[in-house]
Amino acid sequence: MAFADKGRQTLIHPAIMLPFLVFFLPFIWMGFSIQSARLRDIGLRALGVMLTVALIFVVAAVARIVMPDGAVPRALTLLNRGVGIVYSVLLLFAPSGFVSQRTSPDPEDTDKNGRRAPVAAYVAPTKVAAGSNKNSFGRRGLNGT
Repeated sequence: MAFADKGRQTLIHPAIMLPFLVFFLPFIWMGFSIQSARLRDIGLRALGVMLTVALIFVVAAVARIVMPDGAVPRALTLLNRGVGIVYSVLLLFAPSGFVSQRTSPDPEDTDKNGRRAPVAAYVAPTKVAAGSNKNSFGRRGLNGT
């Protein structure tokens, strides 16, 4: 048995951890949501990046279980650590649009050819003269003063 050594328990059984997993599941979801939003902000496809990082982790873990003393698991573990460091640095320090200056995925921001639509120039609002007799919001009967 994986959780007993000569009748003595050596590890906590995974079923004991289920209530904690249920408690922490919303926080895990929030963490993945924030990472996903940050990856999209950088200009990467979040699903592809997160699945690649998870796949490298799973392959390294399986190789470590199947071949505990081999050179391949050590190389995969180093690759996993390196990918984790690059992923963390990318999330923390990469500016918005770092990977590519893609057009916005919002259809209203692109023209029919997929190019970024021109941005209208800023036009300042017209000011109402202080001496005018127009009622304006927030004046509350100050009668033009």
